[in-house]
Amino acid sequence: MRGIDGGLLILGAGGKMGPSVARLAQRASREASVERRIVAVARFTDPGLEAALQAYGIETIRCDLFDAGQVQALPDLPNIVFMAGQKFGTSDDAPRTWAVNAYLPGVVATRFPASRIVAYSTGNVYPLSGREGEGPVESDPTGPIGEYAQSALARERVLEFFSRSQATPMAILRLNYAIEPRYGVLRDIADKVASRQPIDLSMGRERDLAARRERDRAPGAPALCRAADGA
Repeated sequence: MRGIDGGLLILGAGGKMGPSVARLAQRASREASVERRIVAVARFTDPGLEAALQAYGIETIRCDLFDAGQVQALPDLPNIVFMAGQKFGTSDDAPRTWAVNAYLPGVVATRFPASRIVAYSTGNVYPLSGREGEGPVESDPTGPIGEYAQSALARERVLEFFSRSQATPMAILRLNYAIEPRYGVLRDIADKVASRQPIDLSMGRERDLAARRERDRAPGAPALCRAADGA
């Protein structure tokens, strides 16, 4: 944190990872002996969370990013972590998922064209891969499956557009099985192991089957399969 100048604005700080990111940023600044303004922005539907962040020395601002006036009133800080997004509940309200994941990034990018922006995304922008492989890498083509994944790719494309058109320095972080002590796949597995409960592997099998179906639908795949079988 010594190499970063200016304050830090964390948008979407009320989510599952936001509070941890805010506290880590505050702690890192303290350990680096850097006086820095760190502002956590969210709707803060849980008042206890807002109070906890304030007790840690983090400034908080209540803001609905869909409200243009509230967005305009946010402080101009040179560093932004954009974490606002919607995943859970997509099947019940897909339009809101698209609005949060694809519309709001443009709102933020146009509001802060001169800031440095780090935006959180997801590995779901890649197609399914089987357990026998090593998983996707950044150079692999995207292939989102489902509306959440598609809206997440839309978020990236919107941010890329404004980064280029406004010359806004920007980085996009795609999270895969994010390590967060309060939730996530790794936490779920750890809880099962600790309580000596069986771990359901059906999702891995479903991913394998889905990945194979995707490969079979690829152009030329049936002919290649027949050739491999000696047909």
